[in-house]
Amino acid sequence: MTPVMTTGRRHHRLPVILAALFTALLMVMPASTTGAYWTANVTGAAGTAGPGAWCATPDPSTSSRLIRLSSITTDVSGALGPFNRKMAIIPVANNTAWGGNGTTARSLSVRLYNCQEAPDPALGLRVMSWSNPSGSAALNRTWITGGTVTPTSRLNPNVAGLGTQLRDKSQLAEARQGTLLGLGYSDLTQFSWIIAAHRTRATAAVQPANCGMLLGISGCSVPIAAVGGGENLVKDLADVTPWDTPGEFITYPAATYARQTTTGWAASDLNGCVLGTCNAVPAATRLNATAATDTTLYGSVDGNQLQWLVIQYTGTAPTDLVLEVVLG
Repeated sequence: MTPVMTTGRRHHRLPVILAALFTALLMVMPASTTGAYWTANVTGAAGTAGPGAWCATPDPSTSSRLIRLSSITTDVSGALGPFNRKMAIIPVANNTAWGGNGTTARSLSVRLYNCQEAPDPALGLRVMSWSNPSGSAALNRTWITGGTVTPTSRLNPNVAGLGTQLRDKSQLAEARQGTLLGLGYSDLTQFSWIIAAHRTRATAAVQPANCGMLLGISGCSVPIAAVGGGENLVKDLADVTPWDTPGEFITYPAATYARQTTTGWAASDLNGCVLGTCNAVPAATRLNATAATDTTLYGSVDGNQLQWLVIQYTGTAPTDLVLEVVLG
């Protein structure tokens, strides 16, 4: 068979054609993917014409609110959970550092972007947030990076004080309300769930059933176990199809049983509790606009002023799994 020869003219036209194709791609690319981290995952099948499949996740270097899961490397293995567990603890407030406008209350949520279809089978992921515990101003805070209420700050979970307290709470199987008459200190008055075992991409905003108790009996609890593992995690949590749609994400809103009032977060009560009889109803976790100093925020038990976002995973993180912390 006589081979087909490529002419010089066709060869010299190739850069022009490629440049035109690249320009056309930029014209149709949504603004949300500008500066994206590109990953080609699948090539066209043998013997077929057309482009290969592709996927894009946002580039964390373009925004401090974007966190590549694999960038979280602080090990908390053996504290209360399994080995190879990594954790990040981030202070979040509706202040200027987090993009607040000084007037509008905003709800906390986390978006997931992903481009890896079959990650480590041992992968497990959970994301939650906590308000400050009582007496938090006196607790030691040791930082890995930062120290202010900004997206780049990371509290050290392995130094005794607030870090270890939040670490240990976040590794339990559930958050619980079970104090006398249902009125005292409990985890549920501080806890907000975001990504946990009862949520999937199809039911990203689903809440646990309303929890009820009478005089402290049959205490309320919310499972905070990780979603896992591996391929099931990705399919359940992050939209990996269709591959040819850039900017795909799933948003998981934070929600809580804590009572949020017009004057702030009631640190010792659940929403719907009256004299120990409770039918607590979940509500979106909101952060009020604040101009308070960091010192004031770190001492406040009002969860509408400050939330500690905890991201933790086991196994090996997919390279392309990116989380975005959203106040919207």
